[in-house]
Amino acid sequence: MKFTLTWLKKHLETNHTLEEILEALTSIGLEVESCINPSEALDKFVVAEIIEAYPHPDADRLQVCTVNDGSKTQQIVCGARNACSGLKVALALPNAIVPANQMKIQAGKIRGVESHGMLCSADELGLSRDRAEGILELENTSIPGTPLAQHLNLDDPIIDVAITPNRADCFSVRGIARDLAVKGLGTLKPLEMPEVKGSFQSQIKVSIHHSICPHYLGREISGIKNKESPPEIQRLLRAIDIEPISAVVDFTNFITHDIGRPAHAYDAETISGPISIRHAEKSERFTALNHTQYTLSEEDFVLADDQKSIALPGIIGGENTGCSNTTQRIFLEVAYFDPTEVAKMGQRHHIHTDCRTRMERGLDTHGCAFGMTYLTHLIRQHCGGEVSEIIAVGTPPKDADQISLAPSSISKRLGISIDLKTSTAILKKLGMEVKTDGKGEKLIVQPPSWRPDIRIEEDLIEEIARIYGYEKIEKAPLPSVSQAPSLNIQQQKYFQLTHFLPTRGFDETVSWSMIPGPVAKLFDQNNPQLKIKNPISADLEWMRPSLLCQMLNALEKNLNKGHQRMNVFESGHVYHGLKPEDQPLHIAGIRFGSASPMDWRQASVKADVYSVKEDAFSCLNVLGLTTTKIQLSTNDLPCWYHPGRSALLMLGPKICLGHFGEIHPQTLKHFNLSQPAYAFELNLDALPTFKEKTVNKGPANISKFQSFSRDFSFLVDKTVELGPLALAMAKADPKLIKDVSLFDIYEGKSVPEGKMSITFRLTVQPITHTLNEKEILHLYDKAIALTTAIQGVEFRL
Repeated sequence: MKFTLTWLKKHLETNHTLEEILEALTSIGLEVESCINPSEALDKFVVAEIIEAYPHPDADRLQVCTVNDGSKTQQIVCGARNACSGLKVALALPNAIVPANQMKIQAGKIRGVESHGMLCSADELGLSRDRAEGILELENTSIPGTPLAQHLNLDDPIIDVAITPNRADCFSVRGIARDLAVKGLGTLKPLEMPEVKGSFQSQIKVSIHHSICPHYLGREISGIKNKESPPEIQRLLRAIDIEPISAVVDFTNFITHDIGRPAHAYDAETISGPISIRHAEKSERFTALNHTQYTLSEEDFVLADDQKSIALPGIIGGENTGCSNTTQRIFLEVAYFDPTEVAKMGQRHHIHTDCRTRMERGLDTHGCAFGMTYLTHLIRQHCGGEVSEIIAVGTPPKDADQISLAPSSISKRLGISIDLKTSTAILKKLGMEVKTDGKGEKLIVQPPSWRPDIRIEEDLIEEIARIYGYEKIEKAPLPSVSQAPSLNIQQQKYFQLTHFLPTRGFDETVSWSMIPGPVAKLFDQNNPQLKIKNPISADLEWMRPSLLCQMLNALEKNLNKGHQRMNVFESGHVYHGLKPEDQPLHIAGIRFGSASPMDWRQASVKADVYSVKEDAFSCLNVLGLTTTKIQLSTNDLPCWYHPGRSALLMLGPKICLGHFGEIHPQTLKHFNLSQPAYAFELNLDALPTFKEKTVNKGPANISKFQSFSRDFSFLVDKTVELGPLALAMAKADPKLIKDVSLFDIYEGKSVPEGKMSITFRLTVQPITHTLNEKEILHLYDKAIALTTAIQGVEFRL
């Protein structure tokens, strides 16, 4: 929110310095982001008069001007066509810095003729956004030698304040002045004006009966002259980066910032029939005053006449009904529109206007009448015209509920005691009605209509605290309270895992939880509840069902930048529904290209399915799971995996811990990946619950007996899954068998067609004693028996 110091003083009677005002603004919660004095940029610019102007002897488009700068005459070479004798102009003296391009002015020769300065245009001085046709022409009464900033009344600091979303009342100069007056920085000036009586009934009728607009005021003014607005209005608008257009438009912009009441003026000659509110038609086109065409949907609302839409309520007017310099008959609109609907519609179409900023935060519910009166006075005084009676539709929204406030609550929330008299005085200065309950123990407070953000007791306490002064709250150490560990066991395991994966060569990525529609379809995300109604971007409209959605997108972008190898992981929630249990915490990794960095000592090994399988099993092992208990399954695989090169990680028949494998070719094609990519994804919420007492297991119980290994070969059908065979062998004695690993697969000579020879290495770790031969043979026989019990498997000597 920008405003100038003189603009503020139009509402605030104060003798305090600028520094005191800036300090007070921050102390009451209105953070000052910047304070700039435009006069500083025009330090070496003065008013001058052209005494004589004649053609340059060596350039057709240049003139040589003799200029009086108030102290002496200067010779200036100028290229502007409007430079002529007797003209009062803006002169940049040597060493001046031109605001528009930061060029330093120096004395020198231009085509052989000496020049000791520069005659400036409005855009070069930063006074206009449009490129000027010639140099700036000042009034004939201007006095040469007067500092230009003083002459243009630019010695007026521009203050920029950051307004929190709840303070809609401070999106106006008067609202900020009101807060400063309550703080003790001056007195709020009265702003009253008599109602303007209408002399005729408006030809334009209004038929608005919709909850989006509970209160609407309209008025016609005919016979106006829509000339330029007064210089002071233009100066104030330019100071806050609004380019003046015409008197009527400038006045609507002015009251929007002056009193926080958005208003709109239509060219009445362009309106056909009564004004109403309706839903937009499907794919209806609307061209706004910003010259942008928007395609509306049936969710949107429009203000319309009998033939066309004329405005998006509470946001922006239509180009087809805008006022021009030739407009002689206008229709004024001051209304209260539903903040929620305005916010949703503005977000859908990414329209940001001063009107929307104020309307969506909640305006003064009783301010429409004064806004109409104020705007009518400004237009009548400057543009003339005959005023119609006001058309009023609906009533202002009801006042907010009363709030009870106990003095004990103030001390409880703030840690200091503020007496009832002081609290009451602060609240009354803020415009609230305050009375006590029957017992005199509580305050009963009625918030003012311009403070829709005050709803509960804590809001009142905040108001008291910021006006009383946060600096008066004494510092005190927080009481020491013994607390349980900040992280539960599951969280500890999660952080353990995110620190483990980098040791396997992974880099961590962080991406959006939202994904584009085509990716959602590719990953079978079809739950309509997970489509975002108001996405921050058109390509982020669905919640992700898998971490791999955005990770593959990141992989594509990195490959486009020349990276040929990527090993990345990410952790976060995935979404299958709206309930918390349908949004589990996952961790996933992708390998693409070589599994390890290039090294002259060894050949690089490309990533494959077994690489990510090892990653997944290593993660589960770190989490405390015995990997021999994990079974692989190819049933119900996610659609983004290659069906013959991926598997589920099952803990028993029902618990799915995750999945791994090669990404499906169709998925790779969507992300423009020409080589295979391999991934794993684990559901951390599916892990068995770890008990608190098992966290500290003490020192490891390492056996003092020698381990030993033996290899077992089997002849198996090619259709047999090998994972269950290893699990079967391990079941022979889970306490003694330390590991079962597949280390050889052979197909060829002496192996029947349709079969293959496989070899497992079984590692045994004695615990209490050295095993004798009988115990070893019994263990081996049991392992062979359990394995050959699986159909299609026979022991091979």
